[in-house]
Amino acid sequence: MRIQSSLITASLVASALLVAAAPSPVAACGNAIEERVDYTVEYLVRSESYLRRRRHRLAVRWALRAYPGLRRVQGISRRTPSKVRRGLTVVALAALRSAGALDLGAGHRGKSALDRQRNVKWAIHSLKNLANLYPRNVRLRGHLGEALAASPKSHARARKILEKLAKRDLIVSAEGYAALARLRSAAGDSSGARAAITRCQRMAGRRFRAAVCQLPGRGRVAALSAFR
Repeated sequence: MRIQSSLITASLVASALLVAAAPSPVAACGNAIEERVDYTVEYLVRSESYLRRRRHRLAVRWALRAYPGLRRVQGISRRTPSKVRRGLTVVALAALRSAGALDLGAGHRGKSALDRQRNVKWAIHSLKNLANLYPRNVRLRGHLGEALAASPKSHARARKILEKLAKRDLIVSAEGYAALARLRSAAGDSSGARAAITRCQRMAGRRFRAAVCQLPGRGRVAALSAFR
């Protein structure tokens, strides 16, 4: 009985040691063992944080660390992983808000006028795809309105989208209100433009209002006067 008890005890101890020693997913190479850690979510969180702080270059850099080939993405579907869609949104918005003057990877460095134009065109296309994929997502609808406002050919559609969101107080970014202000100004609605600029500045905060909330051709003075 003592021998049997000792064997059982030894077996339990050995099992416990095996469980305790069992590693998390690792890759073995020769005698070395290297743990593989997925930092994708951390990189995306950082990129989104930099985008909110208008640090567009860093936002793109961290998104591309998560997914280096985002600039080559042309079509997406509901089967596209959500993390890829998050990264695509960051890079597209950063490119749009920087007028394409960013290195988006895949040879698109944003140095020449033609390359910047192509980056903006790709950003608009990507934001259209995302909004069409989830038509009830108001955040993506706002991004779409902002993107369409970048092209004179789509100003009418952009204003329709943003006005509808504004009536329900569903524009979620200062850049969205800035786009609406420019569209109203172009249509001759000066009071509506000032109202949108005021909303833009309240959302952007003191640090970013001068850079983000501007009307075309009037610069910083116009941006600040509406807030006073």
